[in-house]
Amino acid sequence: MGNDHSSEFEKRMREAQTQAVLENALEKQRKLYEERLRQYVTQTQSAQQGSNIPMSMRIEVVGNNVNASGGSNTLYPNLNDERVGVASTSAVINNNTPPHIVQRPRYTPIASTSTGNSSFEFVNNETTRVIPSAPPAPSNEPTKPNRQQPKKNKERNEFSCPTCGNRFGLTIFQCGSGHSSCSDCKAKGGLCGTLNCGKTITDMRNRTLEALIADINLTANTSQSSNGAKKSEKTIPDRYHKVNCPNQQDGCRLRIRSTELENHLQECPFNEMACPLTELFGRCFWRGKINQLDSHFADVHPEHQQAAVDKELIVQSTENDYRIVHLVLIGNFHFLFHIKIDTSEQMLYMSTQLLGTGSSAAKWNYEIHIYNKKQPRRKYQYLDVCLSNGTSIDEIFRTNKCAVLPLAYVTTFENNGAITYKFYIKKRIDE
Repeated sequence: MGNDHSSEFEKRMREAQTQAVLENALEKQRKLYEERLRQYVTQTQSAQQGSNIPMSMRIEVVGNNVNASGGSNTLYPNLNDERVGVASTSAVINNNTPPHIVQRPRYTPIASTSTGNSSFEFVNNETTRVIPSAPPAPSNEPTKPNRQQPKKNKERNEFSCPTCGNRFGLTIFQCGSGHSSCSDCKAKGGLCGTLNCGKTITDMRNRTLEALIADINLTANTSQSSNGAKKSEKTIPDRYHKVNCPNQQDGCRLRIRSTELENHLQECPFNEMACPLTELFGRCFWRGKINQLDSHFADVHPEHQQAAVDKELIVQSTENDYRIVHLVLIGNFHFLFHIKIDTSEQMLYMSTQLLGTGSSAAKWNYEIHIYNKKQPRRKYQYLDVCLSNGTSIDEIFRTNKCAVLPLAYVTTFENNGAITYKFYIKKRIDE
């Protein structure tokens, strides 16, 4: 049994050695063929360039195939001459139409099992090989590289709309991926023109870029007024330079660092806003600017405009849940005074918000007095800093950042079942 395995193994080893010898011979023959083919191509190109075709070289053109012969086939001695066409007359090769196609011979091995050597027979194949022609003659006119950037692309920069290519205006919208587009492309319902994007342009505004462009325009106008001529170079503010708020035309006079602009725009009171009562009562769908809020309350919510500073007000009962919001104007500032009675928690909450930024609200204090006229020596007094409407009033009540009184204590100030109170809003003295 062991001898049979050994004999089988030796047989496979001999076959592998034979195959290796065969492949080695094939590789040598392939290299020899490619070398002769290169020589032939070199001779053909030299003949084309010099327009001096040897008389012994004759061609026959059949369709797209070109066959060459010079009597006996000395270039490929193993190539079958019967497959090579020979023309009866010589032909001159046109320099503009050189021969590009020749028949490529293929070879098949005929192995000899007795000697271990291999002989080969070339057989012409129908496949063709493209022979590269000589490059065209250089033109007498020197070519100059086009270094000029197209005008359209040259004008496109960070201040141009990627969708239409026009310069951005003061209103800029963004697609779902955050790419900017001008208001004209948004109005046309177009898609984002940024490469590989194509998303719908949404109502989301790019406030940072709007402010940057507005500040550049303002700087350019200022330079033009002072110098009498428009400056050719754009003045782009750096990260520490302050820019105007995009809501400047609506009344915002603040100048903010470009790095802080996004935070400001989240609480800028001159943004378009919803009615403050919508979040609390859900019964108003008005939207507008803050300078329109007073007239809106007067027309639609007059019961929420009855309060004023240093005015005696009354809560009729503490036995039921109660909530009221008063709009109070002091100069150009708009305040909301809140009262909430929660019978489930048995608590009374009171607070004041400024419709503005947190830094502006911190400049104001509010004060609350709860009293009973029949008890002149008793009074509840609370003093605190105003908070911005950027913080939800429910969040303020939940975190007790306001006046919080147990109803059991509040009822000690009742007069005929009602609670009397006043509130004051004052600018901080240290400001």
